[in-house]
Amino acid sequence: MNRVSKAVVGVALGATVLGLGIPGGRTLAATPRKGGTAVIALLAQSAPNWYFPIVPNTDYFAANAQAIAMIYKPLILMGPNDSPDFSQSLAKSVTWNKSGTVYTVSLNPKWHWSNGQAVTSKDVVFTWQVALAASQSKAPWIYGGAGIGGVPARIKSVVAKGPYKVIVTLNQPSNQQWFIRNGLGQFFGVAPASVWDKYP
Repeated sequence: MNRVSKAVVGVALGATVLGLGIPGGRTLAATPRKGGTAVIALLAQSAPNWYFPIVPNTDYFAANAQAIAMIYKPLILMGPNDSPDFSQSLAKSVTWNKSGTVYTVSLNPKWHWSNGQAVTSKDVVFTWQVALAASQSKAPWIYGGAGIGGVPARIKSVVAKGPYKVIVTLNQPSNQQWFIRNGLGQFFGVAPASVWDKYP
């Protein structure tokens, strides 16, 4: 390699390294702030097309999941260490019986819908009923999460017990940690029954 070629390669590498270290002219906020506008970019041909938290199998892809995650609070948010983060979940705790067939989900009363109404067990039960109906073979659209985490096949019933408790009963024992992460964790959005439960 001659001296000119080495110089050109050196300048190109130097410019690349320098370019990687210079921010794009915008500063990032050091602390979170409320309000403002979020600008979100997506890959071409990947726009979200479904905003209800129970997603059909034809639309069960990342762009929709990301849009839903920005609109709805999950029943159980899994944190970075693969454990439930109850500070960011609708549920404040989940307990279960010894055999792993009955799960009691206690909702945190601090969460409210944008209209001011509290998120309640009625909303969780309604969301489950939609998921169950959409898992049937003759449904107008088939729930994309059917078959994952025992949903709906392992779930015998989902019942509200007061405004902030939901009892989920399974038809067979299941590993509790598996079911919390894969069964209950599927409810990455809970729908407001007061808004949606008026359509046939």
